[in-house]
Amino acid sequence: MKMSFVRKGSRRILACMVVLGLFGFVSIAGASGGKENAGATGADKYKGQTLTLLMWGSGWDESMQAAAAEFEKEFGVTIRNESQENASDGLIKLQAEMSKPTVDVWFTTPSVVARCPAGLLADIDQSRLTDKQDLMPKTIGKNYVTAYYYPFGITYRTDMVTKPITKWEDLWDPSLKGKVSIPSAGASYEFLVVAAYLGGGSEFNIDPGFAKIKKLMPNVGNIYDSDETPRQLLAQGEIAVAVGGADYYGFMVESGVPAKFLTPKPAPLEYDVLTVIKGGKEALAHEFINFMVHPFAQQKTVVEWKCIPVNTKVAPAKELEAAVPKLDDLLVLDINTVNAHQPEWMDRWNREIVIGK
Repeated sequence: MKMSFVRKGSRRILACMVVLGLFGFVSIAGASGGKENAGATGADKYKGQTLTLLMWGSGWDESMQAAAAEFEKEFGVTIRNESQENASDGLIKLQAEMSKPTVDVWFTTPSVVARCPAGLLADIDQSRLTDKQDLMPKTIGKNYVTAYYYPFGITYRTDMVTKPITKWEDLWDPSLKGKVSIPSAGASYEFLVVAAYLGGGSEFNIDPGFAKIKKLMPNVGNIYDSDETPRQLLAQGEIAVAVGGADYYGFMVESGVPAKFLTPKPAPLEYDVLTVIKGGKEALAHEFINFMVHPFAQQKTVVEWKCIPVNTKVAPAKELEAAVPKLDDLLVLDINTVNAHQPEWMDRWNREIVIGK
């Protein structure tokens, strides 16, 4: 599935201002739809090589087609995709292959990067990022480059929900019995933390989150580890509500399904990152990551997939405007606390939520 929404013009919209405001950034240039920066000169040294990506399946591989084709053309290489259900599963695979890696670039999350063993990831060579001055602050980490941000909220089918959903607490309404899809703690810890906040806790006190999720279980028709699952279940009418990213809503619109997306308070803002695997193709991997934050690739992948670009020359999709949370509603988590506790949260989730269902 490849999104086909068209963004008209270059304008400041609230979706971008959320991220810019969060990081204290105050101006954004107009979006660029061209590919003037899409490649690099002197790329003949890579000709004939294969670059393997470990990335999200569930439609991302298809959304990457235009950007991948352009990269292959510019550099004379072949891009090969491997899929992971979630970032934690990707890490397990990469750890098992450390002595002989088969992956060159890994799509993952910052919290999972923090759990990587020494020697798995190469440091990011910022001298290879030619658009660095156009990227949002905090886009570049020691071992990763942020590819996009996305709001985290609720997508629901308006033809299947009798009461409009306006807040997180509405998910517990008895009218939604068996109709809700939620992420596992391994797929996305954000919902567990949101539930904790709703119960008077936080990432520092997760017990209320588990208590709230247990009370939600009569309404839960699906717990997913891969984004593909709730998208398909929503489209098929097997569930009516899904907790996750704005791309679920985009998929519904593209499929002609009546739906709505909202980001209730407290509203986490998630982001995914690109990393370089140590394995001999670090230079080509850097070229790919550099390419992915150019305006051409950001427009063809990030915008069309209903996420928020990190390149300030590219405006987010118009369809996100009404759904982006207010700055005062944003939930900024303590990532060190999350990193320290997520493995035990996942274990507890399996024991108390999955097995105890």
